[in-house]
Amino acid sequence: MPVTIMIVAVLFPVLASPARADEIRPIRFPIEGRSRFSNDFGAPRSGGRSHQGNDIFASKLQQVVAVVDAKISLARLDSSGNAGNIVVLRDAQGWEYSYMHLNNDSPGTDDGANMAEWAMAPGLRQGSRVVAGQPIAYVGDSGNAEGTAPHLHFEIHAPDDSVLNPFESLQAASREPFANNHPGAASPAGSIDLVDRAPGGIRISGWSIDPDTTGPVTVMAYPNGRWGGEAKASKERGDLATAYPTSGSRHGFSMLVPVSDPGRVTTCVYGANVEAGLAGRLGCPSLDVAVNPFGSIDQVDRQPGGVNVSGWVIDPDVAESTDVHVYVDGAFAGSSGGAIERSDVASAFPAYGSAHGFSLDLTVSEGFHVMCAYGINVASGQNSLIGCRWIMNTTDPWSNLDRAERQGSVITVAGWATDPDTRAPVPLHTYLDGIHVGLAGADIPRPDLPAAYPRYGERHGFGFDLPVNSAPHTVCVYAINEGPGHNTLVGCRTV
Repeated sequence: MPVTIMIVAVLFPVLASPARADEIRPIRFPIEGRSRFSNDFGAPRSGGRSHQGNDIFASKLQQVVAVVDAKISLARLDSSGNAGNIVVLRDAQGWEYSYMHLNNDSPGTDDGANMAEWAMAPGLRQGSRVVAGQPIAYVGDSGNAEGTAPHLHFEIHAPDDSVLNPFESLQAASREPFANNHPGAASPAGSIDLVDRAPGGIRISGWSIDPDTTGPVTVMAYPNGRWGGEAKASKERGDLATAYPTSGSRHGFSMLVPVSDPGRVTTCVYGANVEAGLAGRLGCPSLDVAVNPFGSIDQVDRQPGGVNVSGWVIDPDVAESTDVHVYVDGAFAGSSGGAIERSDVASAFPAYGSAHGFSLDLTVSEGFHVMCAYGINVASGQNSLIGCRWIMNTTDPWSNLDRAERQGSVITVAGWATDPDTRAPVPLHTYLDGIHVGLAGADIPRPDLPAAYPRYGERHGFGFDLPVNSAPHTVCVYAINEGPGHNTLVGCRTV
């Protein structure tokens, strides 16, 4: 809620202007429903002050209404000080009507949370025009009224700033129900089309039209009842011109509503009346808001010397990249800036862009390991676990004998072999009926292998022919290890 500080007698009664001779102002009574008041104008107060208005006692959250057609000259949402939350109306003749101690509590409590939606009527702010009888606020106990019965402190100031005892005006005040049938009374309509998490808060988009004018509506948001800002509904929306041809197309809006705390946030959005009158509620969508980084470990790939871990991470408070720290068996193993372009992430989270991918090479010894990745928090919140993976790190060659087929006097052998310690082709030893018959290398391109082992390339296939006689034979192929580890059997076939 915009905060305006106006140093006048209303806020500082010790500096009060001289009292004006009793006069009856034609007003609407300022509270809807049952209330009680007395002529306590001028009563002594602490610090040598005197009471500059009348206290009207009523139930907390009872509706407070405009006493005249006027403009809101001051709207202060600050429950500290003597007056607490305050609204001041100024009519066309310069008379001012002050409402003090407006509500600062959540419904059913005395918590002092001071939520804007329960202090002033939604859709109103400093500068708004109102008509007599229109709801503008709620009875409360803010300021130095805390600890007393809920009431409205009401003052009337003349154009020369002299103070009028409001008692007789209140006694004579009209109590006609608010009809909302004045010119320009129709409330704005509209829709919320999109609600999504965005850096710094919640992005809300939609449209709003005031049927009484082609001008833009001011849209106001209240996340969990608090003031969340405003925006002009003036963006181009071609679909609106078709649906509302007399209103034009420039009635779209998109606004960032600041949110810093995690949890479910219900944001009520109102279109403020362009003329004097009630706001139109566009909707109250809810969204579960996270403040800790989130993301995914997409892949863990074996590579020479260890593994490569890759994925993405976003800190919901910022659009910038987020660091990732990786631990293996509980020990810090490395970090990444998390700034690799990921178009798929941008498609899923358009408010954050694409620079949120990470890729990190880790040195890992042979055996079973637990690898965990954490997103490092930037703003509110804390570091969070992105995910953990089991790693089985072997040093012996991987391989497969795809076929060993006999055609006449020739056995054709084919397959592949990879040594996890190197990207180089693996040497092969071949045995026929237990007798070593030759050396070969697994260096034939195999385009299918990078899909399973992306860090080793495709030149790990083998294929060769063995001449044989007509008797059955057993063919065995071994992959010869390089570095730590052991030679491994690729496979045996009897053909």
